[in-house]
Amino acid sequence: DVKISGNGKIGNLKTLQSEGTFAVGSCKYNGTPITAATGRVELLDETLKFSNFRIDRKEGHLNGAEAMIQLKDGLVKLNQVNGTVFPEKIASYFSSNIEKTLSEYPFEDPPYISLNGLIDSKKNQQTDLNLTFISKSEVKAKILKTKVTLKKPKGTINVNGKNLNLSINAEFANGSIKHIGSTTLDSKSKYYNGRIQGENIHFGKLIDTFNLDSKTNGIIDCDVGFKIPIQNPEKWNGEGTISLTQGNIISIPVLGPISPIISSVLHEPKAGYSVAQSAKTTFKTEDGIMNIILPTL
Repeated sequence: DVKISGNGKIGNLKTLQSEGTFAVGSCKYNGTPITAATGRVELLDETLKFSNFRIDRKEGHLNGAEAMIQLKDGLVKLNQVNGTVFPEKIASYFSSNIEKTLSEYPFEDPPYISLNGLIDSKKNQQTDLNLTFISKSEVKAKILKTKVTLKKPKGTINVNGKNLNLSINAEFANGSIKHIGSTTLDSKSKYYNGRIQGENIHFGKLIDTFNLDSKTNGIIDCDVGFKIPIQNPEKWNGEGTISLTQGNIISIPVLGPISPIISSVLHEPKAGYSVAQSAKTTFKTEDGIMNIILPTL
């Protein structure tokens, strides 16, 4: 059901003016399905404005105060757009670049999201979009080529031009992490920069995440800054501190790049054949080679 009135010359967008309401059923916009959509619509000065609208999808729905699409240059302004949907699906209505990036962080269930800002759907140069999210389920993320599961994540994603900035808090390995990170959206992106602070992380579950055969106990706290090459993440640069309490580490095999940390924490020349109750180390990594500084028990 679409009710629109207006005037102007067909084929001359500058002269067209119209306003009305719409209520449509199953359809697609930019190739992405919509179960239903309702709201007000206005066309003026080559700008299409949707207000007080609702978009229903299979997994949830989205309410919006305002979405303005400048038809000539492809700029989309979003104001107070909120709901429970998959972020990448909503992004696909406006920008394939942002959709592709958000698809790398799949949620198990749709989170509650809020969208505000500007999307440059043609060149992405003027994009300045803020997305906040909160989830009661899980999201997948990749760390050093390994997919990890983060529980109950909440945070913000900002896309400014081709720059992407991420801030997230979540539960991980029976503990909690806080992470900030940044990269670029184009195919020439070279690095991912960030920092992770972890508290009360179960050491055994951390090792299991990276598919290493071990029987471990202990609680890890950490504060690690890093710069990771996109194509060669194993050659990462970083610095930080890691502490272990309630340590009880038995028969850990070769742990690759993290074994120097373990060896230092245990205050032993070789990780895997000792027990520690409490220890802390500071480290620095260059091109994936780790140097231990100030190990203490």
